[in-house]
Amino acid sequence: MKRTDEQILSGYVDGQRLKCVPAKRSKKLIVLRWLVQRFEPGVRYTEREVNDLIAQSHPDFATLRRELFDAYLIERADGVYWREP
Repeated sequence: MKRTDEQILSGYVDGQRLKCVPAKRSKKLIVLRWLVQRFEPGVRYTEREVNDLIAQSHPDFATLRRELFDAYLIERADGVYWREP
């Protein structure tokens, strides 16, 4: 039986906090898609603003910021980040 995204998230998320980052890529992508919802599409964010938003969910904001970018969930140019609409 295949687990749904919600079932997978329930193992990693407690309210708005991320308990841990999954090692398995497929589960990590589900968590990253959950995390990227904190960013308004089309809004430009400084690196500090991105760090602050991610830190509300997990203390390792640098790794998660990089993971969001590597997964093409946020874009980056000249120290500015955004989520495509």
